[in-house]
Amino acid sequence: MTSPLISFATRRLLLVSLLVVTITERLPAEVEAPQLLPASILAYAEITNPAELVKTIEEHQVTEQLLELDQYQDFFQSGPYKTFQLVLGVIEGELGKSWQETLADTTEGGLSFAFDPLTNAGAVLARAKDQESLEKLRDSFLKLASGSGDDTSTIQQGDYRGVMAYSINRQANFAIHDGWLLIVTEPEMGMAIIDRLLDGDKGEHKTLAGTAAFQQAVGTRAEGESAWAYLSLDVLRNQGVLAGLTEASRQNMLVELLIGGLIPALEKAPYLIFSSQLSAERIGMAFSLPADDTSLTEDREFFFGPGGKGVGPEVPAVEGTILTLSTYRDMAQVWLRAPDLFSDQVNEGIAAADSTLSTFFAGRDFGEDILAALEPGLQLLVVQQQFDETKPVPKIKLPSFAIIAQLRDAERMTPELKRIFYSLIGFFNVVGAMEGQPQMDLELDKLAAGDLISARFLPEPNQQPGQVKIQYNFSPTVAFRDEMFVLSSTKDLAQKLLEASGESENPGDAAANMAVRLKLSAVQQALEDNRQQLVVQNMLSDGATREEAEAQIGILLKLIGLADEVKLNLTRDDGQIKLDFEVSY
Repeated sequence: MTSPLISFATRRLLLVSLLVVTITERLPAEVEAPQLLPASILAYAEITNPAELVKTIEEHQVTEQLLELDQYQDFFQSGPYKTFQLVLGVIEGELGKSWQETLADTTEGGLSFAFDPLTNAGAVLARAKDQESLEKLRDSFLKLASGSGDDTSTIQQGDYRGVMAYSINRQANFAIHDGWLLIVTEPEMGMAIIDRLLDGDKGEHKTLAGTAAFQQAVGTRAEGESAWAYLSLDVLRNQGVLAGLTEASRQNMLVELLIGGLIPALEKAPYLIFSSQLSAERIGMAFSLPADDTSLTEDREFFFGPGGKGVGPEVPAVEGTILTLSTYRDMAQVWLRAPDLFSDQVNEGIAAADSTLSTFFAGRDFGEDILAALEPGLQLLVVQQQFDETKPVPKIKLPSFAIIAQLRDAERMTPELKRIFYSLIGFFNVVGAMEGQPQMDLELDKLAAGDLISARFLPEPNQQPGQVKIQYNFSPTVAFRDEMFVLSSTKDLAQKLLEASGESENPGDAAANMAVRLKLSAVQQALEDNRQQLVVQNMLSDGATREEAEAQIGILLKLIGLADEVKLNLTRDDGQIKLDFEVSY
């Protein structure tokens, strides 16, 4: 089925962006776009088979579901869309083929994009099927660009080394040569490409394909990629762009935890690669860069671990899971190496926090005594919460969440952590009482699987069912089983984790330094549980009517439900760091 949504966007791109360049004979098949581009290219990308990619998008189940939305149906009935369809019909009549066939013919050999910072120019290169179809497309495009009829007053023509070049309103420049479709934003870029087309393999010009970094990058390509891109980090380093990452990590601990281990590799790697695969079942994207052992620095051993072998632990399988995160991070090393990792301002904040936390933890040093008692691997779970209707049910229903860690010395630390938890709950009760907040009652459960210490908020006097505070989403709990330590927002989740079998939520991520899983169907259900609250919030913030707010929330829930699961994996192996992102349907 042809998708009007995809058709509109792709047709417009075809008519406005693809400018035709042709002559009678074509270059030998082995000549590719990187051989026609200067060596100074910063970014290069290519789509191997644009027509097939567009067909996959048009026939995709997500596209079909989007087209069923009333908003898209209204757009397809709008005046601008109907006018576009009329113009497109005229052009397709002149070409004697549909826009899909035109796209297939003009990009049969692939479609490439490039940017050169030396000339501040972008370029589009496409390898066409035959000259006749290109000539027809060129003539139709020139008529469209001129405004009407054969009036070509807005189009300038020129000659460069015997090759006819065109410029439309001095904004888009294109030239005609050897069956290639060439588009450039600056004439200098066009002349550089034409020089390489005319001079062939005489070796007179340096090319992107001839650089060592690009050759190394191409050697890592996998089969079946829908799109592939190359970014020269050497060029970015020379322009000082990457220095901002280092400064950002020094100013923010969260940034350091997320990307700190990547910075040494980015400072040395010659390139970054992006690739993508699209099918009816999934869309996969990957970023990778070369990384040898020299990028493993001592001050950031907390990130990838000794020898770069640190991997996140397996996350226990729990029914109703929304989100899981498993990562190797040595939090004690981050805290203790703060003077080397962070700015003076951040370190001042860490020192103040350390003093406060030491008070909470009975005088123990937070970094050396508390964080150092935990193994590096951490796990986070977010799970749909089931509420007991016999107890206060909050107006806004939040999911449960828990952090799981392994204790280095469970025999020594378990009693200490239990005492600390008792003290914390007592402190929060005192503060809460002064602020008129509900009080918590402590409970101790010794189960066959392990020990639970939990705190539940006591019901408030004369509490109305529709006015239950958000605090009643929580029953803070700590749980212990052998070396496992659980800090959970609810007793129910902590107990499930204690009793969980050996089944894992991330069985395929054994080699991942960090693995994230997000189940969109569970997200959708969590939002559905709070639908009325979301509608009211939309009415208050946007001034919408109830009908409008309900329609907007309905669209949001439908969009979230279009996909099934989102996965993200960070791995370091085989001399490269790789970030994989996948959406499954």
